[in-house]
Amino acid sequence: MTKRFTGCESASASLTFSMEFSLAADTLRVFNALTVPEYLETWLCVPGHHPECRNVMHRAGDKFQIEHSCDSGTAIRIAGAYASLLKRKLSFSWQPTGGPEANESLVDIRLYGDFERSILRLRHFGLQPGHDFNWHAALWSESIARLGRLFERATGAAPRERPGSRRRSEVYCED
Repeated sequence: MTKRFTGCESASASLTFSMEFSLAADTLRVFNALTVPEYLETWLCVPGHHPECRNVMHRAGDKFQIEHSCDSGTAIRIAGAYASLLKRKLSFSWQPTGGPEANESLVDIRLYGDFERSILRLRHFGLQPGHDFNWHAALWSESIARLGRLFERATGAAPRERPGSRRRSEVYCED
């Protein structure tokens, strides 16, 4: 898995988180992992996640809701609606509640490649500086890395991380 973190861009008062991953799967498998509730529940890694936590995704048409709950009572809900739901282009609104205070924002994911490898480019627009940006950066970094590890195990591919890349220590996700 090759990971490239491109940081953030400022658009007025909000920030954009951007990242790029190389995944050991074709674009259709990656698309399904991103959109099928049972698959998304497996790889999504909410900051502060522990072994007793779980994700449940509900989807009705173009709307979805992700519920993250823990035995300790922690509950975060993320609601959204797909603006684009194509095999190589997903864009959707994103509104967490019960966790960090956040405005509604927009996530854009593009998939490139065929056959054995795909490039996933993610941009999350409209994040507030500080805790909101850091929380979402941790969520996406660990979640997509976890997705990559799942694909690597399924294909037997060896992990391919770019030298010098680091994981955020404040996020815990057990595979």
